[in-house]
Amino acid sequence: MTAQPSIVKRTEQPYVAIRAFVTVQTLGAVLPGLHPEVRSWLRSHGAQPAGEPFFKYNVIDMERQLEVEVGFPVAAP
Repeated sequence: MTAQPSIVKRTEQPYVAIRAFVTVQTLGAVLPGLHPEVRSWLRSHGAQPAGEPFFKYNVIDMERQLEVEVGFPVAAP
């Protein structure tokens, strides 16, 4: 079975993230280490994640640089 693309409207979700600028070559080495850093920041500020960690791709330029956010949803801004 092949999944079909669809548009899903969601309500706003506040989140905490670290933005990183990486290349395709450095993506796998840089991004996984940022989840623990975000989780540590949440703990130090007395906050808990309100869901699973995520990667958010803001800019994808496969030949140059990607702008990616590594974060967790939170209950309130």
